[in-house]
Amino acid sequence: MDKNYIEFEKWIFKKYNKFKKWVFKYISSKIDITKILIDHIKTLKNNKTKRRIKDLFTFFIIPLIFALVIVILFNGRLSSDASNSILLALSIFAPIMFSLLISIYSINRKRLTKQRTHKIVKEFKNNVSFILVLCLLSLFFLIIDSLNLSISFLTGLGWLYNLLYSIIIIYLLGVIGLTLLQVLKRWNELLDLMLEDIKPDEENIF
Repeated sequence: MDKNYIEFEKWIFKKYNKFKKWVFKYISSKIDITKILIDHIKTLKNNKTKRRIKDLFTFFIIPLIFALVIVILFNGRLSSDASNSILLALSIFAPIMFSLLISIYSINRKRLTKQRTHKIVKEFKNNVSFILVLCLLSLFFLIIDSLNLSISFLTGLGWLYNLLYSIIIIYLLGVIGLTLLQVLKRWNELLDLMLEDIKPDEENIF
């Protein structure tokens, strides 16, 4: 089972790399964010078994199921007010995550030489970078929707547009939320490791 999974994963990455090379023949590689996506996916694994099935299901499939249930079964739709509120929230949230990404480089280099600390910082960086990509993608869809574009061939298909738009935004927010929990856990682990090196001044407790 593990061997088959590893071979399947290698096959997926091989096909993806071929597709990426074809795409970036025609556009600049400076906007290539695939490394951010791959580095994030590499953090989604069990340290013992090295398998990612459970983590991939948790972080990518569960948000999709949640979005489909909300939109299709419960007829949930994002109103213009809801979209504007999400747009405002992400516009504030994205710079905060960017500041958090920069803040990790203030960690003392001596602490980074420790294998465990270095691993957590690297994974933390990969997770936060991935969140920023999702924020930009969400903002793109939200801004496009706010423009109220009139496309002739979509006339009469407004219901389908609203359906897909709601699913996409709810799905992206779900992935952002779950990844944020992962970031919070790693940030807490990082602080614990840093506190281990700090000896409390017992004389100045009070």
